[in-house]
Amino acid sequence: ALFVCMRRFMEMDLNELYKKLAWMICYPFVITTKALQNHNLFSFSIQ
Repeated sequence: ALFVCMRRFMEMDLNELYKKLAWMICYPFVITTKALQNHNLFSFSIQ
């Protein structure tokens, strides 16, 4: 039973780690795309 508990905990921990890694990888892309969209809107409104 202890082994199953530990395995479940490891799987949950791995899922959390993957989520954090995904956020760390995706967050800059989201920021850059938003910044690019804002920049495009800004330059479009100037023209």
